[in-house]
Amino acid sequence: MIIKKKNPSQTKAKIFSVGIDWEDIALISFEHGKISSYEDHKDFFVKETKYLLDFLVSINLKCTFFAQAKTAQKHPELLQLIHKGGHSIGSHGFRHVARNKLTDKEFFYDCLDSKNTIEDIINDKVEGYRSPLLSISRLSYLESLKILKEAGFKYDSSIPAHSLKKLMTNLKINDINQFPIKVFPLTSFNSRFISFNLAGGSTWRVLPSSLTSLILMSKYTSNNTSFYLHPYEFGARINPYRAISSNSGKFKVFLKSMRWNLNKKAIEKVLISMALSKKTNLTPINK
Repeated sequence: MIIKKKNPSQTKAKIFSVGIDWEDIALISFEHGKISSYEDHKDFFVKETKYLLDFLVSINLKCTFFAQAKTAQKHPELLQLIHKGGHSIGSHGFRHVARNKLTDKEFFYDCLDSKNTIEDIINDKVEGYRSPLLSISRLSYLESLKILKEAGFKYDSSIPAHSLKKLMTNLKINDINQFPIKVFPLTSFNSRFISFNLAGGSTWRVLPSSLTSLILMSKYTSNNTSFYLHPYEFGARINPYRAISSNSGKFKVFLKSMRWNLNKKAIEKVLISMALSKKTNLTPINK
């Protein structure tokens, strides 16, 4: 299946930027001491990335890949393949550590080291950032943006649109351009009664894919916001032992497997539906 690209000039389509948080969950789990061996699981990530790249070709979609630098060091040839495929490359931090676990100085060097590492691999500039676990959006977001600017980044995509709106109200900021660097918010569901992150991940798998697509195309989501997806959400079922100890209890294994594998194909179905729809235009983040 090859989906022909739509001409944005022919339709008033709602724009969504597709961001991929490119991280090897087995490597992160190993680095954080959750599993005892990385070598047993490393091939899964390679297969998932190649499957994802083939899928993106099939729907004529270019994305922004936010690469975790430790993952990039382990798989430089994969990151080069992504870059050569015409996808934009940003940073997803170096060690995949939440913002509240880092001092300002540690955060600065984690950002700077990730940027330098990725640029050396792809031989190109890295201007965008997305924080691990979207953690800078929950702690001192404005201060973190100042540190990102100091590290040389031009934009961030780590905060849901409804959280950004609330933050701007609290800080009495009237214009998004008043932030230290550009902010590309994540897609949120916004109604009179409830607002929540609708940028991807587990949320997309909980609902039927047809309903998720309809909501994303509706008036309840903002224009020009970004998704966040992961390689492990595409392709084959996920082995839960990539992130938890082999000694884990059966119930914990069951919960992890359900979280990752329930309605496994929903994300692909949503992207296919939106790629086909004249109501949406899927792009990389437009810097």
